[in-house]
Amino acid sequence: MRLKRCGLVVAFVMLVLFLLTPVVIAEEKTAPAMEPWWPSRYGPDDTLGTLNEITPQKIAEAAVLVKKGKVIELGTEYSAESPGFPPRFWQTQALAHKVIKPLGKNKFVWLEEQFEGCPGVGTQIDVPSHVGVEYAPGDIRFYNGAKLEDVLDTNKALVKKYGIESMPPVITRGVLVDMESYKGRRLEAGEVITVSDIEGFLKQHKLELRPGDALLINTGWMYWYKEDPKKFISGEPGIGKEVVPWMYEKRIAFIGIDQWSTEVVPMEDPDEAWPVHCETIAKRGFTWGQDLVLDGLAKDCAEDGVYEFMFVFTFPKITGTTQGIGNPVAIK
Repeated sequence: MRLKRCGLVVAFVMLVLFLLTPVVIAEEKTAPAMEPWWPSRYGPDDTLGTLNEITPQKIAEAAVLVKKGKVIELGTEYSAESPGFPPRFWQTQALAHKVIKPLGKNKFVWLEEQFEGCPGVGTQIDVPSHVGVEYAPGDIRFYNGAKLEDVLDTNKALVKKYGIESMPPVITRGVLVDMESYKGRRLEAGEVITVSDIEGFLKQHKLELRPGDALLINTGWMYWYKEDPKKFISGEPGIGKEVVPWMYEKRIAFIGIDQWSTEVVPMEDPDEAWPVHCETIAKRGFTWGQDLVLDGLAKDCAEDGVYEFMFVFTFPKITGTTQGIGNPVAIK
């Protein structure tokens, strides 16, 4: 029963985004008429979105950046104490059933475990099945115009299109934009990161974003992940809507940040619910990572003055899920 509950939570998490929010939203209105956002610039049948920008040549370019072979882990632990957007949870149990009665004359025993929960707790990667938009009343669409019935298998309570199992690992040039050092402080909940902020940091460090890059943004917000989990999940600094078309024009492949939803919370417009999610994932096919531990990377980059590196994010191919777990790394 618990596993079934977990499956339902994972499969319907994209619907939860529309129903649960820490932001006060104005009274519900009829969905306005929209211009279609499909077909994708990558073709009407595309399923990878911005990850198309990561070519074999791009991966080879990233490998050239490895000079010292220094690996910096960017992932969190996954535990019951990890804060997550409701109703997300995580639970792990160690099983010792073969300790009770050792096997064979050599008295062999072993331990194993079981876990259940939602990939959206701790470091996570979100793919195009994660977010949809009501294009017209009763007509929910996802990336490349895919309909809800094309994405969600209600009989199995799994996604059947754009699932994490169909996505390639992210291996590319990473660029860290350290907003904490740029502002001289940790950013506050509700503080919007603008295009001007990002460009200002890039100019300060003589950096250039290139097609296929992973843009990682450090805000300092991850400090509250363990220090004050309630504060961590109650709001956050993040990117505003204006950043989305700017990143898309630059053909950024992946976005990573040290908080739980990438966009700013509370949102810029109280009448909108998760607008950056809609503009990035649903309409443009971005893949992004959240709850990345970037403080160590930021410190290392500041020490050697090098803010580019090889970025790798691999994840288990858990069939039918909209989010994934993993331990991304920066290799300098």
